[in-house]
Amino acid sequence: MAFRAAVEGFLQFCAIERQMSPHTVAAYRADLSDFLKFLPIGAAPGEVGEAALRAYLTDMVGERGLSVATGRRRFACLRAFFRWLTEISTGAVLTETAGDRAVRNASCAGETPSVGGRTAKPSAGVGPKPGLSIEVDGVRGAGAGAGSSLSAGGGAEVEAGDRTGPDVDPGAAVGPGPAQNPTLLENPFKTFRLRLPRRKRLPRTLSRPEAAALMGSLRRSVPERPSPASGRTATAGLPRVSLSPGEAGFAIALQLMVATGIRVGELCRLRLDEVAPDGGALRIHGKGARDRMAYITDAALAAALARLRAERAAFAGADTVAVPLFVNRRGTPLRPQSIRARLRVRARDAGLSRRVTPHMLRHTAATLLIETGVDIRFVQRLLGHASIATTEIYTHVSDEALRTTLARADVLGALRPH
Repeated sequence: MAFRAAVEGFLQFCAIERQMSPHTVAAYRADLSDFLKFLPIGAAPGEVGEAALRAYLTDMVGERGLSVATGRRRFACLRAFFRWLTEISTGAVLTETAGDRAVRNASCAGETPSVGGRTAKPSAGVGPKPGLSIEVDGVRGAGAGAGSSLSAGGGAEVEAGDRTGPDVDPGAAVGPGPAQNPTLLENPFKTFRLRLPRRKRLPRTLSRPEAAALMGSLRRSVPERPSPASGRTATAGLPRVSLSPGEAGFAIALQLMVATGIRVGELCRLRLDEVAPDGGALRIHGKGARDRMAYITDAALAAALARLRAERAAFAGADTVAVPLFVNRRGTPLRPQSIRARLRVRARDAGLSRRVTPHMLRHTAATLLIETGVDIRFVQRLLGHASIATTEIYTHVSDEALRTTLARADVLGALRPH
């Protein structure tokens, strides 16, 4: 039970103090649960050493045949977990007392403490129950204290990148040092180094003809409506918007993903107050508590977005702060699963044989921008990448620009006698 309690405390720390997304916390829970199943029943965190880590690596990659990427991700999670556990074992967090009960009770009692000026809401099912303490080789604690720190990934050799929250100094002192606490937990990663090769997989993207076919199918699916003034149809390709999202709202959503590279989760969370009245700009709340601006330069898309915003605002009334931009038939926020399912159908109708996902549209947007000659630093800002190294992978995908340049150079043609 000591190990399970430590896991719950770590997940609460990630959700509340690190402000990680529920998806990241759920992934951490799954990774730590897999490691817990591998350990002997009743094993304590202090019993995990380098030999146990190597045996777990052999079990995952050698016995079960899991991918190298899965192994690297799980060891990144374990590295972060044991770093956090080592810090709280220094004695900064002691047995349940009135002093250290404040922060934990704020979430356990249903309150929502403020972190970094933002309301921190604990993820469902995350965090120890009231009165629960963690025991690590004789040292008891109730979870992460306010002074705890964590470097996500703990220097891991995987891209933790967007999964982290506000920066925390990993070298910050936490409580008394080893001299005052002889029961300090020894971090098994102090001597263990993961040697798995890093496989760089190129992102899957749509080619220009495929992207054009998908956008063309969206225009064909939405009939043009007559202009009240002239009786003629509106601008060709401009999606028709109604209060029910239908195909028109879906067409706007897909065009936004291709034009801005917005993630599907960010798209579904868009609110009316985050869209400019003229539809020319979006304020996006991205991963890792990073906000960014995206600009809509296509006149037809900006006009359709502005019309959707106006109609949704008229339906919602004066208060538009918490009103979602994209909703389903029941008026609730559109979910990523709905967009994925409808995108598969739309791609099949457009004649695309491959399985198309929303993240492929994000990759496609980045690749098309780089092929067009947009500076990679601007692409990094548009996509919301924490590191430009994440964005650089798209330079390896831009084969079309390379092919065009080589064809224009025509080295062999220049060497042939005329």
